[in-house]
Amino acid sequence: MNSRMTNRLMAALAVVVPLIVYLKTMAQTVPFWDAGEFISVSKILGIPHPPGTPLFVLTGHLFGLLPFGSYAFRVNFVSVVTGMITILFTYLLVQKCVMHLQMDPVVRAKAAPAPTEEDEDQKMKLWLSYIAGLTAAWFTAFSHSFWNTSTEIAHVHVGASAIMFFSLWTAVNWWERQGEDMNERRLLTIWYMMCVGIGWHLGGFLVLPAVVLFALVVDWRRSWWMGTGVFILAMWLKWTSYIEENLNVQPDAKALAYSVIGLLVLCVALHFILKKELRPFLWLTVGAFLAGISVHVYLVIRAQHNPMINEAAPSTWSAFWDEFTRKQYAPASPLARSADWTYQLDHMFFRYFKGEFVLGPPMESFPGVKPWTGMLAFLAMGIPIAIGEFGRLYQLIKGQFKADTWVVMHLAVWILAVALYQFGNQHALAISLVFLMHIVDMLLGIKWKQHLFVLVEACFLIGSLGLILYLNFKDPQVRERDYFFLWGYEAFTVWIGLGVIGLIHEGLKAARLTANRRVLVPALGALGLLLPIAACAHFYFEQDHTGNYVARDYAYNMLMPLAPDAIIFTNGDNDTFPLWYLQEVEGIRKDVRIVNLSLLNTNWYIKQLRDLEPKVPIRLQDHEVDGLEPYRDKDESVKLVKDIMVAHIVDENHWKKPIYLAVTVPEQMGLDKRLSLEGLAFRVLEDSTGNHPLVNLEATRKAVYETYLYRGLLDKDGNLTPIPYKDDNQVRLAGNYSAAHVRLAFAYREKNDMKKAFDELDRAERISPDFAGVAVSRGVFREELGDTAGAIRAFEDGIKRFPDNPEINYRLGVLYALKQRYRDAFERLEVARRADPENTSVIFSEFTLLAQMGQAEQADQVMRPYLDAHPEDQRARQLYNDVMRHLGRPGIGSAPQGLPQALPGQ
Repeated sequence: MNSRMTNRLMAALAVVVPLIVYLKTMAQTVPFWDAGEFISVSKILGIPHPPGTPLFVLTGHLFGLLPFGSYAFRVNFVSVVTGMITILFTYLLVQKCVMHLQMDPVVRAKAAPAPTEEDEDQKMKLWLSYIAGLTAAWFTAFSHSFWNTSTEIAHVHVGASAIMFFSLWTAVNWWERQGEDMNERRLLTIWYMMCVGIGWHLGGFLVLPAVVLFALVVDWRRSWWMGTGVFILAMWLKWTSYIEENLNVQPDAKALAYSVIGLLVLCVALHFILKKELRPFLWLTVGAFLAGISVHVYLVIRAQHNPMINEAAPSTWSAFWDEFTRKQYAPASPLARSADWTYQLDHMFFRYFKGEFVLGPPMESFPGVKPWTGMLAFLAMGIPIAIGEFGRLYQLIKGQFKADTWVVMHLAVWILAVALYQFGNQHALAISLVFLMHIVDMLLGIKWKQHLFVLVEACFLIGSLGLILYLNFKDPQVRERDYFFLWGYEAFTVWIGLGVIGLIHEGLKAARLTANRRVLVPALGALGLLLPIAACAHFYFEQDHTGNYVARDYAYNMLMPLAPDAIIFTNGDNDTFPLWYLQEVEGIRKDVRIVNLSLLNTNWYIKQLRDLEPKVPIRLQDHEVDGLEPYRDKDESVKLVKDIMVAHIVDENHWKKPIYLAVTVPEQMGLDKRLSLEGLAFRVLEDSTGNHPLVNLEATRKAVYETYLYRGLLDKDGNLTPIPYKDDNQVRLAGNYSAAHVRLAFAYREKNDMKKAFDELDRAERISPDFAGVAVSRGVFREELGDTAGAIRAFEDGIKRFPDNPEINYRLGVLYALKQRYRDAFERLEVARRADPENTSVIFSEFTLLAQMGQAEQADQVMRPYLDAHPEDQRARQLYNDVMRHLGRPGIGSAPQGLPQALPGQ
């Protein structure tokens, strides 16, 4: 079998193994976050959030026509396919990188003839390239973010990865064929794919600077024109943005004409500046750009047909431009950092990076399996990173003079960085030091003309440090953002593959076993492939999404109990996108109108709610909607457009349609006295006095026990199931079920049915074992029954699981004080005060207790800081004076005498 056929078989193996694993673990239905939106718009040919991703929508619609699986499965399968493309080109790229490594500089220095295919050294080099390619491909496939994004989320990031690695592989092919006729068409192909990729995800363009730099390092005289396309695109974007923001050109046709004229003027000017032989490339570059972005015409055409999901409504040129440039999500200026460097470098990058390539048993506690801890966990995380760093250095210095010196210097930097990070608690400094080393290495790679190293290093730096600087993360983020650095992680897997074969090659030379390399190389290579397989074992439990219906059923449970023709206000992505999916894909409860409060701040969304069925009662004309702006109320609170619109909708509805507020909405927008819980939503009642039950007991009980589905979340006894894996977000949202049962418990308490109240608390605890509110409620109920001993036992049980919870510690401390267990009471109150230093009940109770114990000095130390910070609190001042003067110490101002006989609130 010749080497070409063997390489193809290895490429097939690189793809087939992950494909089998992905098909066994991919999501069968809608997950949380953006997937619900993308699946829905694929079904109805709608428009998702900016920049609209029209190519993904059209591809998703095409995959939706496949004759197998659920509709969500088919659209999720788009990510699996693009993931396989990425894995394929990762293998092909790494295989080429190895073949270009100067594995034996001594032979090269003697000017030995180029080895033939039958040469033994060449055969070993081929086998090493196959091993490196498979290792890198499988580490990519089984890394945390890539696996999750490819199998759980119908998302756009993996498609951008496919474009990235195709572009890198094509760039290497261009380099290998220098001097051939029409070779530049490969660079034009890369440019075209990136332009087409804008319709999938803008991330595909991140590889462009790396390709341009690579081409310039290879031969700047033949490739400097590549910057022409980048220059034209940048200037056209700047010009068009200037038109939209400053010239106020009307109508839209005129603004579009100005934009096109600007592009033509720019191209004609460059036509006369460039040399004659480069002019065809200018027009081919512009033509490829226009052909690539032509898919965006879909947005304008489809928006004019008013699909049910029509985000940003890009039916006009101005609206389209805002969508295309992601004006809604423009990041903060990189010059003014939105958070400190430790947060941005460590928490928002390195925290994810060190968890990407981990070996060993499942990360979470799979039944019967214990994850590694201590040194084993450190090694499981550190070995792949160390191999990758070695592979990076190996690619840089192989064949260069003074290689040993560079190894020692890099080793010193790594040791210093690890020491600063692990022992010096200087996380930002340690990470900055590593990035500085990467930048220096990039410059050395350019100097030494290590072309492939420059290509990979540029990709890594752009996908890591570049995004850290550009995205400028705020603290905190609403969700985990590991997928933003997906392309940096993938570049690093190239070095992991190179590191494995570097260890094999150099190890055999050091051990003087090169004579046996024909047997040892494949054997050691097989051992090397166990590393990504170990990563697969580590993440498999977490990445197995089969049987996980938490998001789908959460949407079902929110919609089904609502009254006919209801309006429900939701808060964000996770209580909106799965509901859209249920309505638009499965056709469930389309009579309900979902009103997303985040989008309700935009004029286009308000108009859609007003005009599209089922209509929301909005009595505002277009010019009135366009004129809505936030304002400051007389009480100095800021009223956003959504606050204005919620009040308007409630007033204009005249109670004709039932209105609900999802329990996930953090603000009640002045409706708090009208709300009555019905499961996962509060019903807005006409009665604004608050003289109604806070919980509709009958409706809520029917919802949670008869209507709701809990597949993959709870077992038949109502316990949280360990399988399938549920991430923090899913567990947190499951807590809303637990909260509903706690509210039911309080409703039963109002009816003096304490047996059912405690049953509801037990149910709530089985759903959310980490919900401290259950322990608090159980103890409070015992207190109200006069069962002080039972209350103490309940709070003591709660302390075992929630040792720092301020509410449990406070209540237990008060009960200890009543039982004259003053030392125990003081310990609990001290914990509560430290956990919640602004809680006046805790401060007053500890202060009074210390006074009763005769500890005047300690009592003063507890109360004085609060009085200094809150001089306006007359109640605290009076309490302090009462106690201090009774103890014979000076007070602050005048106050009546006498020591309180009981703790406050008792």
